[in-house]
Amino acid sequence: MGKDYGRRRPVRPMQNRVLILCAGETDEVYFKALRENLGSLENVTVKVSAAKHSEPEKVVSEAVGMSDLYDFLWCVFDYDNSPHYDEAIKNAEQNRKVHCAFSNMAIEFWFLLHFENCTGAMSVKLLEERLGKHLAQKYSKKTNGFKAICKKILSTNTQSVAEERARMLHEKYIRDQSGSPPSQWQSSTTVYKLTKELAQWSEAN
Repeated sequence: MGKDYGRRRPVRPMQNRVLILCAGETDEVYFKALRENLGSLENVTVKVSAAKHSEPEKVVSEAVGMSDLYDFLWCVFDYDNSPHYDEAIKNAEQNRKVHCAFSNMAIEFWFLLHFENCTGAMSVKLLEERLGKHLAQKYSKKTNGFKAICKKILSTNTQSVAEERARMLHEKYIRDQSGSPPSQWQSSTTVYKLTKELAQWSEAN
């Protein structure tokens, strides 16, 4: 059985300082919208920030460098043919506070799971086309338009469905791929691990 790159769930104290470090603006806008949608997080201080660099290994290195300042750090990044994708995930495992919410090929796969149970390799272009059909509008990453898209995705109230679909697919890759690295798991995402953590922190208040 392949290694579970998702990491074990940590034991959480009552007060937590959490940093979500995003490789791209799309990720940052989405998680800020999600944080707002969750409402009160009295026992958790969640900061969503853009990383200084977009490359996965540099995002992880940046998080590791700030690990003394936070209780948990989550690095959000896409594969998008990055040559150091697997290395970044492995490096994060060396620090008990650092976790990865990674997507292969892109976070748009996570968005699409809110609408359909999809499998198999999909390009970013195809992901965007299929999202556009479900959203009944052209999928756009432009800041103002994308904020509205995030709200529309969150308003579907299908996050738990998307989480289960992503979990089952992730576990299937771990079970069936004989230890192959995450760069070969197209399409897949572990964003569900982070969204579940945030939801549980919110519910605990």
